[in-house]
Amino acid sequence: MEKAPIGSPEYLSLLQEKEALELRLIDAEKVISLKEKELHANRNELVFKRDIIASNEKIIALTEEALQTCKEIISVQEDTIKRVDSENTILKDYLRQARHDRFGRKSEKGLLKDMGVFPFMDRLFDEGMEPEEESLEESAEEPLKEPGKEKDLSQEKKERVRGNRKPLDPKLPREDIIHDLEEHLKTCTECACPLHKIGEVVSEQLEVIPAKIKVLRHIRIKYGCRCEGTVVLSPLPPQPIAKSMAGPGLLSHVAVSKYADHLPLYRQEQIWKRVDVDLDRATLGRWMMQVGELVGPLIELMRQDILASGYVQADETTLQVLSQKNRLSSQKSYMWVYKTGDEDPSKVLYEYCVTRGGDNVLKVLENFKGYLQTDAYVGYKSGLKGLDGIVSLGCMAHARRKFADIFKSAKKGIVSKEAIARIAQIYGVEEKAKELNLNNEERKAFREKHARPLLESLKDWLQEKKEKTPPKSPLGNAISYSLNNWAELTGYLKDGRLQIDNNSCERTIKPFTIGRKNSYDLFQQQNKKFLYQPMKKVG
Repeated sequence: MEKAPIGSPEYLSLLQEKEALELRLIDAEKVISLKEKELHANRNELVFKRDIIASNEKIIALTEEALQTCKEIISVQEDTIKRVDSENTILKDYLRQARHDRFGRKSEKGLLKDMGVFPFMDRLFDEGMEPEEESLEESAEEPLKEPGKEKDLSQEKKERVRGNRKPLDPKLPREDIIHDLEEHLKTCTECACPLHKIGEVVSEQLEVIPAKIKVLRHIRIKYGCRCEGTVVLSPLPPQPIAKSMAGPGLLSHVAVSKYADHLPLYRQEQIWKRVDVDLDRATLGRWMMQVGELVGPLIELMRQDILASGYVQADETTLQVLSQKNRLSSQKSYMWVYKTGDEDPSKVLYEYCVTRGGDNVLKVLENFKGYLQTDAYVGYKSGLKGLDGIVSLGCMAHARRKFADIFKSAKKGIVSKEAIARIAQIYGVEEKAKELNLNNEERKAFREKHARPLLESLKDWLQEKKEKTPPKSPLGNAISYSLNNWAELTGYLKDGRLQIDNNSCERTIKPFTIGRKNSYDLFQQQNKKFLYQPMKKVG
């Protein structure tokens, strides 16, 4: 192609097209630059958005982790709330029970009658607050009845009838006091004839003659020879306490007043002062220590008889002793009681110990062989561990009492109510056997036939309720006590002479607990015989 000459129209046209193309190239470069800038901005924005997405993903992950943590915290808190609610309910049960123990009725007498079952059980119990909410037990409206029997629950309490006075013992000495008419009244008011005796009306009145105090003068005749070589003095009969002014009757009176009638020595001192006799409590206390030495051999014979009986019941209670060596006056000591289980009257032995350890039981029962009935205190098992020939028995009254305490404090629980009713059926067998006056062999067979099925049914029922009851609740503790000591509670079936509970031993220790506060003036001097020896007695 030929080159257009400069200045020609073709040349100018080409020049214009070149300029237009350069302008378009400049514009295109500008556009490309803008696009590159826009692309760079878009890339930066993309990177930023990717960073945002990564951050959001991290936030989502952290949020999910926090959510999971919150769920775990909520789960823990829910478990804590449930546990606290359960503990709160248990504590409320214990609080109700404690308030009832402090302010409510202590005796179990009439409990079954209040429940509407087994009114005859009143005499088998040796021992008012309404709860604000139900306890852990299920509530029920209908009272539990003995299986197969309908009871009339509308029985009204019988009013005590007055006037049925028991006659006075015919062995008591009688003194007749004759009340006769004056002579001028022995004439008939109708015909003026003299009246004659046609009978007499006798009424007896009990009278007391106050204690008579006298002084025994022991006059010992002295003989001698005029040669002044021989002097003989008649001997003095043996005395309980040598060179003491206390006669046997006085010593017995002080001992019975203190240990049977619970009169502390300082009160006896005041009583003696009223009759112008000066006996201070220090003297009385020293006499009791010496009397304790005197009855020591008798106590040992009683201990041997109790061990030889083959059936012993045991219990213990607290005691506070003042001025005891190496011990604070606030520390608790213990009085243990051992008695024969199948004798009437029983032989009873009281043993004072500074602790409640099982070694105290071992000292008394080391050579014992036979049945030992207690309240399931671990000290008996630990103290006699390893000894052969001792069969442990439990106390059904203790098992029943744990349910009775729950029912008395709550009065809404069907579980404790049914437990008491079931145990009442077992006691009903004992009551019937007593009414039939059975011997030991007959009583054993009677229990096997009537009591064993009831006991097996009770055990199955307790195991069923245990699965549904919190173990640390009062009800759970009551159920566990019965099941954990089941072999001991049912051990009375082995022999007809054995008792179903340890109540007779508790009744034996009760007089001591009554007078316990009156004994706070006791001091352990020299050794423990002041509290140890005199406190033992024949029941």
